[in-house]
Amino acid sequence: MLFRNLIKILGLTPWEIKIPWYLDFFIMKRKASSGATILIKKHSPSTLSSYSPARVNNIYVEDVHLDYKSCTFRDFTKILFYNLYYLIIFTSLCIQPVNLIIEASKNEDLRIDYVNLFILYSLLPINYLWSKYYFSTSHFEDFFLVTNWKCTDYCNKLCIFSIFASFGSIIPYVIYTNQLSHYWSYNTEYFWVSFIIIEFIGRLIILVNTGVFLLVFKNHLNTISRVIKDIETPGKYDFHSTNIISSLIVDIATIKSELECSINYFTYIISPTTAIGTAGVILFCHHKFVNKILYFTSIDYYIIVGLIYYILTQFIFFKILMSYSYKRSIINRYINSKNFITQYIERTNLKKPTSKTHQDKNLIILEEESATTLDWLILDKLTKENWIDFVILGISTRDGSLIKKVLTFSTLFYTLLKFF
Repeated sequence: MLFRNLIKILGLTPWEIKIPWYLDFFIMKRKASSGATILIKKHSPSTLSSYSPARVNNIYVEDVHLDYKSCTFRDFTKILFYNLYYLIIFTSLCIQPVNLIIEASKNEDLRIDYVNLFILYSLLPINYLWSKYYFSTSHFEDFFLVTNWKCTDYCNKLCIFSIFASFGSIIPYVIYTNQLSHYWSYNTEYFWVSFIIIEFIGRLIILVNTGVFLLVFKNHLNTISRVIKDIETPGKYDFHSTNIISSLIVDIATIKSELECSINYFTYIISPTTAIGTAGVILFCHHKFVNKILYFTSIDYYIIVGLIYYILTQFIFFKILMSYSYKRSIINRYINSKNFITQYIERTNLKKPTSKTHQDKNLIILEEESATTLDWLILDKLTKENWIDFVILGISTRDGSLIKKVLTFSTLFYTLLKFF
């Protein structure tokens, strides 16, 4: 598959080998799972009580050291050089952000511009670090590749689009070289080589991460859509069965658990990207508005292109959030509909018992209806609460507090810059 080869070239491929701890910097492949962990009580006298659901969240990464073969000298050499290859790419992506901080401390007139550029360029190593972490797990394979029969086609299209889009976004700067005066190797003999290679890799990583996010969460959306379709299609669910609500609870809880597992991984890139990128947009607009600068410099055009791309990715991100909210509300509206409530919540008008058998029959009916009512309450709560929420430093994207606090932080940061 083209996608696997691209990941290998970018230095992100994990190894299914027992790796020494001093080399295991997200190198060994770990298995992702949304199922509950089972705790084994070794000293328990009863076999029945030797297993219990984990006391921790059911989102976890399984440790599979014992499943892999031991590391030979040849494997050790390969892993060592592959690690060095990854570090070279990561270091290359860090050169420009460090250079911009140095230049910002020297040049007072362009300080805000350099800080804006630093914000944009800092997203490259952050995305690369997250890619190394994410692709060291089996999450993408388990939650997309093995669940979607068109996965190879989608992944190949993602690779081709990312490669051409990354390279195509660099070509215009061959003409508008003046917009690259901020680059660390500008006016050197190796400028074009360093700029094209490093920029191509950085932009490619961001596009791949964005594409992977879309594929994974669109796959979750398709799963939710299939459940909604099954509910609306006669015969898919036997709504005359007394256990149907319990079955729905298990199906929806499974979907939610898998979704939470994906959120657990992607929150480490979505949340900081949202916070850092929003700070960059606000800082740029605030600087132009306060100083009433109506013209754009060559550096400004470079910044604007980066900010436009960021805004587009955020639009996609919030569109995904809205889609999940809409799908969840469809299920919740259905279980709160009159037909559903009449079927499972409305109590039977019981006649006064005339015999012991009649009384026992009434008790059985009451127990069944009470159990059905309890199941309905669980299902209602499960579909009413928010399913998708990305959090950074305790700040939630659900209620808008993240954006409000980023606005405050950006204004404060801009004010502090005035004193330096």
